[in-house]
Amino acid sequence: AGFFLPWVVKLPLSANQWTGVSFLLGLASLVMISTGKHADGLRGALLFQLFYIVDDWDGAVARAKGQSSAWGSWLDVSVDGVVQSGLVLALAWGLLQAGAPGWVGLLGLVAWAGITLDFAATMWGKTRGVGPAVFGDASRTEGGIAPSRLPAWLSRNLTHENFSLVLVLALVLARRLLLLAAMAVGCHVYWIQFLRGSIRRCQD
Repeated sequence: AGFFLPWVVKLPLSANQWTGVSFLLGLASLVMISTGKHADGLRGALLFQLFYIVDDWDGAVARAKGQSSAWGSWLDVSVDGVVQSGLVLALAWGLLQAGAPGWVGLLGLVAWAGITLDFAATMWGKTRGVGPAVFGDASRTEGGIAPSRLPAWLSRNLTHENFSLVLVLALVLARRLLLLAAMAVGCHVYWIQFLRGSIRRCQD
């Protein structure tokens, strides 16, 4: 966001409108990914990357233009939750469209449940002023997981900005199933660790 911010703030769009733009980009990405076609997956990967770039702009624009608000903050995190939870369903549906066995649909539901719980835990943390949905909180750069729990390089790279690049790589290399399986496991690990760490922080 920092590189583009000088130009972005000059555009006649409010912070919440940028959130709307990111939402549309995210939905378009999911539509492309859900077809199961490799070429559409590459387009979806590009749109998903743009979704995350623009998603960073809304907060930066809000602070630069003095448009920060509780409503805008909750709107931003809600859009993230909808797009991210939709991603695993789009991946699973795309695989099924491409001829994958039926159990892949179940795997998608497991991943969807994990991301939904991630979202619920993030919302819970936000109401208490901690977590990746709170600007300035350390867990925004630690992936919400205490550094002592994971290797430093992994903890640093469990952020949504870097995840968007993982999605691009998986779609380019046609490794949708591997990504879906990793998310089905990783999302549940994430929300459990995040919730445990946030509870401890709130009790300190």
